[in-house]
Amino acid sequence: MKKALAFAVAGLLASVAAGAGDKGTPEEAKAMLDKAVAAVKTDEAKALAAFNDAKGGFVDRDLYVFCFGKDGKISANGS
Repeated sequence: MKKALAFAVAGLLASVAAGAGDKGTPEEAKAMLDKAVAAVKTDEAKALAAFNDAKGGFVDRDLYVFCFGKDGKISANGS
C-alpha cells in the first residue's frame, strides 16, 4: 500500500495546476496526501473506502486520492 500511496503522490501533484479557484494548489495537494497517509496508517481498509467515496473527504475540486498496486490494478480512484 505504501508504494500505491507513492504513486498517488505523483498523481495528486500532477493534477494540480496553478490558476483559478476551481483548481487545487500544490499545498492543498500535499495536505490531502498527508491526510491520506495518516488514514492508511490508522486503518487501510477504511481509508480505501473513503478514497473511493466522493463524499469520503478525499475529493476536493480537481484533487483526489487514487491508488494502484504493483499489478496495475486500481484500488482507489476518488469516485
